[in-house]
Amino acid sequence: MYRFNAFAFTRELQNAPLRHAGLLAVVLAVPLSLAACASAPPAIQYSSLRTEEPQSIHWIDVDPTQVQLEAAVAKEQVLGKEKPSSMARRHGASAAVNGGFFVVQGPFAGDFDGLFVWNGRIVSEPVHQRASFAFCSDGRIWIDRFSLTSTVHLGGVPMEVDGINRRRSRAETVLFSPAFGPNTLNQGPELVVAGGRIVAVTNGGSRIPADGFVLALEEIPSGVEPGAEVRLENRLTARGSGQEIESEGCSFVSAGPALIREGRVLEDYEAESSKFGPGFSLKRHPRTAVGIRRDGSLIFVVVDGRQEGLSVGMTLPELAVFLKEQGAHEAYNLDGGGSSTMVVGGRIVNSPSDEQGERPSSDAIIIRSH
Repeated sequence: MYRFNAFAFTRELQNAPLRHAGLLAVVLAVPLSLAACASAPPAIQYSSLRTEEPQSIHWIDVDPTQVQLEAAVAKEQVLGKEKPSSMARRHGASAAVNGGFFVVQGPFAGDFDGLFVWNGRIVSEPVHQRASFAFCSDGRIWIDRFSLTSTVHLGGVPMEVDGINRRRSRAETVLFSPAFGPNTLNQGPELVVAGGRIVAVTNGGSRIPADGFVLALEEIPSGVEPGAEVRLENRLTARGSGQEIESEGCSFVSAGPALIREGRVLEDYEAESSKFGPGFSLKRHPRTAVGIRRDGSLIFVVVDGRQEGLSVGMTLPELAVFLKEQGAHEAYNLDGGGSSTMVVGGRIVNSPSDEQGERPSSDAIIIRSH
């Protein structure tokens, strides 16, 4: 875990030598252009690189002591999607990148795929063994795997919650918080909780109280009826340290996998999820990632891809090596492909790969100057 320390950017990127190692030996050997452009505050420095591969690489160096990091959520609720540039504009951001994985289509489009904490509110649970990128208003920032135990006490009887703000599968209990949207999309028994008590028992599609939540269940427990007291308990734990995390003032964004840990480039991506197999990790795709340097400074990277003549993208090992050469001591892969978007000074500086241009996403990481 890092706490931000003041530092100064002294490197002149246009004159800085690029070291080459591993899979990037050919890729970065002959840069075609290295340019700094796009308006941004001094604490946020944007750079871009074109290579002969070709690869089009964009990154922003960030002094976190001079900016505020925030997780922006599309349309201010779990359901729905919004372009990162729109989220950046709504929040008055100096810069932004797309965030984590999400459900692309269907009635639950925009739902987070993995742990998501929105300014202290846990709005989606962890999945598989995937790590998350966490940052807090008190200056903490780190990459780790997290576990979450959510328990609802119904009249003193504990009931484990299987999921938060998502589609319910058979025999599961799913909690819908006000962040989800106005109503649940569940079909089946529900308990509506407001002010710490059950206020209604319904057959689905309940309106979610601003001061409570809705529990979607397989069946209503015997003896549970309106008026019963209800208490929700969440325990979020960092697996690396085993430390229980207080989420107040923190945001967690989830995609994956982790790319660098304690200065070491990682290779076993499938340890986090089977979806991180060779087709995902060893083929070149557009990529978005974040790195943390030893001094606490950050680097956000977007690599264009799937565009012949402009950029072929990167494999995850290539992305990890690039981040390490830029000084990252820890690094994490965010959502990529058509989602990869970087906004600086109010405009998109990369070339999103979808034919229709910038892809609407579930969330973005925004950077605002103080």
